[in-house]
Amino acid sequence: MLRALADDAGFRDRAVTIEISAVRYPSIEEFVRREAASSPLAGPLGSLDRDVRGTLIREIEDALGEYVDDDGIVIPLESYVLVAHR
Repeated sequence: MLRALADDAGFRDRAVTIEISAVRYPSIEEFVRREAASSPLAGPLGSLDRDVRGTLIREIEDALGEYVDDDGIVIPLESYVLVAHR
């Protein structure tokens, strides 16, 4: 699909690679803090009541529990990289 989009946009000599990596955080709470700080959610999450924030963290821990190990949380990433010329 990415190749077709590049072709339709008039690009040539295109190359697509899939990059597999991971990002690690020491805890779910740190994951939420860092990710929120770098997103449009920074304001709304930053203004949450302490109890509500705690509930949010627990819900995220439940949802992402399979990604937690003894060193924190690791999130797998998959990126599609397109290099092309016009």
